[in-house]
Amino acid sequence: MWIGCTAPALAQTVRGLSLNDAILVTLHGNRDVQISEAQVQIADALVQQALGTFDPLLTLEARRNEDRRPLTQAEQFVTPVLTDLSGSGSGLDASVEKRLRSGPTLLGSAASTYLQNSTSRVLGLPSQTTRSIAFGLRVPLARGAGEGNAANSALKAGEQDLAAASAEKRYAVSLALRDAAIAYWEYSSRWRQLEISRSSEERTLGLLQELRKLVAADEVPAADIDLAQANHLERINSRIIAEQALLEAQQALGRSMGLTSQLQKEIGQPLTPPPAPEAVTHLPAVNLLLDRALLRRGDWQAIERRVLALGERLAGSRDLTRPQVDLTLLVSSNSLQEGAGISGVVNPVGGNAAGPSVAAILNFQLPVGNNTATGQMRQASALLSEAEIRREALRADIGAAVEASSALVRRSADALRGSTQIVERYAKTLEHERTRRRLGVATLIDVINVEDRYFRALLDEVQRRSTYAISVVRLGHEVDALVGTAGDQFEVNLASFMRFALP
Repeated sequence: MWIGCTAPALAQTVRGLSLNDAILVTLHGNRDVQISEAQVQIADALVQQALGTFDPLLTLEARRNEDRRPLTQAEQFVTPVLTDLSGSGSGLDASVEKRLRSGPTLLGSAASTYLQNSTSRVLGLPSQTTRSIAFGLRVPLARGAGEGNAANSALKAGEQDLAAASAEKRYAVSLALRDAAIAYWEYSSRWRQLEISRSSEERTLGLLQELRKLVAADEVPAADIDLAQANHLERINSRIIAEQALLEAQQALGRSMGLTSQLQKEIGQPLTPPPAPEAVTHLPAVNLLLDRALLRRGDWQAIERRVLALGERLAGSRDLTRPQVDLTLLVSSNSLQEGAGISGVVNPVGGNAAGPSVAAILNFQLPVGNNTATGQMRQASALLSEAEIRREALRADIGAAVEASSALVRRSADALRGSTQIVERYAKTLEHERTRRRLGVATLIDVINVEDRYFRALLDEVQRRSTYAISVVRLGHEVDALVGTAGDQFEVNLASFMRFALP
């Protein structure tokens, strides 16, 4: 159904994990994706059940009987040699019914019956075999009439529900990939922030060791040791916090990918760097993005289908409130054969046939009060109103999400460019302060202050890169640019996870 996950992708997580590998593993293991697939199968099975109402119904019946009873006085007078009346018979009946989606039901039947009794044998009368064949049409005149009958409405509602489940599955895939990509960029940023914290801790340790040598040589006052020690302890605390943040980000990524707790621990270094802000193209206007979202998003398509399905169920429930008035028209032909014996039951030919018989039957039924059907109609009407309200609420939510995501892409790109310049300038300033300190025109406090700002700027830049990468993924998800369709299959647009572009 979509790009599959392979064993190498799972094995790759130990050596290092790329964004593409994370996406592949998510498609294979994400529970929400698996649940959505099961829901499609459930909806398809319900459609099949609804189709069963229109399946032809074939009925076959075979009979064989032997009967005995006492003779009446008249029968004893006619046949004094008999003490009781015995009879035998055999029969074979077949009938078929086929209900049409428009309401009428096609009828067909055939019957063959053999009869013989002891009186007939004494009187020299032959046994009799009767055959009949009939065709008919049952036409509903009220309930069950037209395309809006309850059975057909239930089937059409099921078909809409199946389409909704398929759309929800595609949305679930997009949502799972969005969450996995966000978790990946969070994990990548936490990994990089830990590297920065460890590097900063090593620098402060080197500075502390250098000061200890200078104090021992009476070149700097001993009071500088306390400041350097406090600065080093701060970096140790920052590294500890970064390690915990990395662990939590690793677990969140593993859960998004559908990995077990053991496999979550084996996720290695993130290999895919975050996208650069230069990758931003000119974004379309918000109203154009919203139009695309309402045209393609799976959750919007699903709720549209759900509303249509509930409309069909309302039509079906209205049909049930009407009286049952059925007109049945029958045309039949009968034949009689004498002396054929029991084998004549299964012989379709022979005997004398009479002209066609016709019949018309009108049937009327109406439950007094009809509370069951009325209650079902009220419930269907309320469910439809609720779905329409949810649809309008979703439209508003999608509009707000598209606007916010579009703005976040632009602003996070600008913020990232600013953070990059800040890091570059602090790096130069730090080198200048170190040079000035070696020349004796700057103090240790000056160096530590600038280095602390440089450390914070590095962490902020990493977070800005993560925020920008996440904003690209979120906007792609909001306008349904992450996952496409090709027939009944899904296509994952891997490039849209790094750069926003409408396929």
